[in-house]
Amino acid sequence: MDDLRKWGGLFLLIIGLILGVSGAIVLCMEDSSKGGAVVMLALGIAAVTGGVLLNRQGERQIQEGIHESRLDAIRAQVARASARGRTAGPQAIPALKPERIEALRAMARDGRLPLNPVEAGLACLNCGVEAELRNVELSQHTGLLVVREHRTVRGLLCRHCIVGIANQFNSHNLKFGWWGPKSLIGTLVALPTNASHRREAEKMAPPDADAVPPELTPELVARLKPAAVGIADALVAGKEPRMVFQTVADKFSVSPGEALLFAAALAAQDGKA
Repeated sequence: MDDLRKWGGLFLLIIGLILGVSGAIVLCMEDSSKGGAVVMLALGIAAVTGGVLLNRQGERQIQEGIHESRLDAIRAQVARASARGRTAGPQAIPALKPERIEALRAMARDGRLPLNPVEAGLACLNCGVEAELRNVELSQHTGLLVVREHRTVRGLLCRHCIVGIANQFNSHNLKFGWWGPKSLIGTLVALPTNASHRREAEKMAPPDADAVPPELTPELVARLKPAAVGIADALVAGKEPRMVFQTVADKFSVSPGEALLFAAALAAQDGKA
């Protein structure tokens, strides 16, 4: 339905432009029917307006759906990791006091405890790998005469993803960014901006060739099990989560993202006494 709104909006935009241009041409003709031309112009304006609103609504609902799906995926990942830990014998998720679990859950609900390394700024927004990151804003523009489509990737990305997305977006901008006044201006800004981010990214350390997004495994749980109470106490006491995860990572030879996933699994317990 959301895709239908998006593409239906684009269809209305095209019809509106055709009607509007046709009406304007008819008005310029001396022996034309002025009434018919006015009707065509009105229908064109209405179709363009409706198309813009429908397209924006579709895009917004698509983005909201993506956000909700991502949150559901995070919750499912934490639940699966917790379940795997509980059934793994010595690798079971350590049981905390119910009040500690509820405190961690409250932190997660109000955003003080991230449930995913990407949310915490520990992993690349695009590929999810822990690596050197850079905060960027990359833009892609598509001209549609009087309107435009604009796509932005904004956040912390690794070298590989910055270079790849910047190249992809600028290739698109060079082909489709010129066909409208708004998109033309956006393209003239986006081309050098994307290229600058790409040049800066090439100075960054690349991710390891075999790097994958962090995952909570039974082996990881076994390694971090002695730190469970300390992690929970530090977080509940108000210490900055990234500092807590980095400290745990240094002490137990894991990554900060893995320490975060372990903390999220602690918060995912049922909390029964």
